Amino acid sequence: VSSLCEVLNVAASDGMDLAQAADIVGGTLRGFNLNADQAQRISDILAYTSGHSATNVAMAGAALQGFSGTAALQNITPERAAAYIGVLANRGNIQGAEAATTLERVISALSVQKGDTGKVLQKYGIAVASRDGRMRTLESIVTELFNKTEKSGAKGQQAAFMQVFGKAYGGAMLKFAGGVRAGELEELMTGLNTGKEGAAAQMTTKRNDTLQGDITSLSSAWEGLMIKIGAALTP
Repeated sequence: VSSLCEVLNVAASDGMDLAQAADIVGGTLRGFNLNADQAQRISDILAYTSGHSATNVAMAGAALQGFSGTAALQNITPERAAAYIGVLANRGNIQGAEAATTLERVISALSVQKGDTGKVLQKYGIAVASRDGRMRTLESIVTELFNKTEKSGAKGQQAAFMQVFGKAYGGAMLKFAGGVRAGELEELMTGLNTGKEGAAAQMTTKRNDTLQGDITSLSSAWEGLMIKIGAALTP
């Protein structure tokens, strides 16, 4: 209940019902091991990502919620995870649960390094972990792989990415690398780290400047009121 205003903002910003918005915000908070007082942060991340990439709040939320557990284990912040989601949406139209699965499988492949993954990384002298034993950022690994396979030509480069990340995800990571090299990831990261505050409220205000938006807000506010009443009456 303490984070109800943030959940209402998420719901109103994308026309979702309160239950769906609460599930996204709550699930993401749990996945990243964050307290309820970080609900505003998550709401602003989702709104900013939606406003600055080819995805919407619901799809970005599904992706962030799905990827949150793996991201937390690898010390990937919600902001960086959301930036990954934005680039995948921009470059490959990979969104929602598909984006979450892609990032999880890619991180898993790099962590385990079985079969061709380990062989190709060793062939090109690409280290997955830094000197302190932590995994390097995904963008640094894919960029290094891109640079070291560029001379192989388009087919050779694509083959290398598929060997490292698997046939199902190699193409997506090649496109992701293109987004990183084009500066899309850095731009999103900068905005998410320094300019996201208030993004959910701003998006809600803009969307609600219509009759349909007013109806959506009233509906969500009514649901919120029912939750507050129920909480007050519950021992």
